[in-house]
Amino acid sequence: MFVSTAAIAMTIALLGSDNPKKINKPDHIAVLVGSAFLRAVGEKDLEAALPLCAQKVSFNGKIIQGKKKVALQLKKMLERVPPETRFRKVIGLSSEEMYAKFGPPPKRISTLSLKKAVFVLGRLYKGGLIVILDKVDGRYKIVGLTV
Repeated sequence: MFVSTAAIAMTIALLGSDNPKKINKPDHIAVLVGSAFLRAVGEKDLEAALPLCAQKVSFNGKIIQGKKKVALQLKKMLERVPPETRFRKVIGLSSEEMYAKFGPPPKRISTLSLKKAVFVLGRLYKGGLIVILDKVDGRYKIVGLTV
């Protein structure tokens, strides 16, 4: 049986030890921004979703830069969202929590700076969307989206 170092660290953090490693929680503001973005995606509301995005966003590993190009890519993404989509569960995780629960990030998002990122997971009946946020000019912005 293979047990990852991250799983061991998480178990020690949860159960306690002589030298427990504290896992940081996500910033609540970032989780609110990510939740608002997921709501806008579910409502297919480009005007609500776009201001929450950074000038440079990774769409499932494809880096799009520039407000107009991000808007175009986001519009294409929203067109594929089924009508009246509601995310069943929304969870915010810090990068440490994300790594502890799911292991290292997939290569498609490895170009992003993830050390201080906040992840907001929106669960659908099947699949979901992961929103990656980081501070840009002092505000949390969406810097990545992946499934």
